Amino acid sequence: FTHDTHDHFYPAPSEDGGEYGGYTRLATLLERERVKYPDAITVDGGDFSMGTLFQTIYATQAPELKALGAMGYDVTTLGNHEFDYRASGLAAIVQSNGTVLDGTGSQELKQAMEDYGVENHLIITRGGVNYGIFGLMGEDADACAPMSGMEFEPVADAARREVAALEE
Repeated sequence: FTHDTHDHFYPAPSEDGGEYGGYTRLATLLERERVKYPDAITVDGGDFSMGTLFQTIYATQAPELKALGAMGYDVTTLGNHEFDYRASGLAAIVQSNGTVLDGTGSQELKQAMEDYGVENHLIITRGGVNYGIFGLMGEDADACAPMSGMEFEPVADAARREVAALEE
């Protein structure tokens, strides 16, 4: 499980003069852990974008999603920073077609997610265990993503709905 990687593709300097982080180190760690735990799933909790200059190609190249896919993540969800370029910017990253859409983008985002195959929930089976997975935005999602143009459902309502769908 990772979250809040914020475009840190490269290692960052630490206070002690060393380095920490970076996607190459993360990929190496994931490879090692998968050898030890071959039935494990790899998930990201969002906020994979915004934080370095890689964010400048967020909506046109989707480097974060491509990197997560290349590292073998099973699933990711969205955090508040994925809405920093509004719903239209998020739609563009999902489409990765190089075009930032006009307007509030909520309809474009819905269509992009449908086209890409984004699901509200999914079940991953590993080692004979079924994992029901869904993502939630926090209680303060509206405050953390004020420019999104989206209206977020209350967390408890969304969780109840998704658990019921997974149980079905």
